[in-house]
Amino acid sequence: MAARIPCKYPIVPSKLADRDAAVVAFNLSTQQVHDAIAPERLLVFDVAEGWEPPCRFLNVPVPDTLFPHRNLCADFRDVLGGEPSYHCGWYAA
Repeated sequence: MAARIPCKYPIVPSKLADRDAAVVAFNLSTQQVHDAIAPERLLVFDVAEGWEPPCRFLNVPVPDTLFPHRNLCADFRDVLGGEPSYHCGWYAA
């Protein structure tokens, strides 16, 4: 069951255009996640590493398919049917 970690530093849509504010909010949110979740339950990796880190973390075999490599706004809209909603919250296993 996933546990919702409350957000102490909400990201306000009007602030997203302010790069410095967005970076501060990102860093604070990331630190909050690291502080709240035990290291053995949190996977942090660079997607450029491919399937190996998440598969090793989950103790499952590496699939024979290519690792997803796209993260375009148009793809997001196509898959989810519109713009993302702005919310804050992390979920832990």
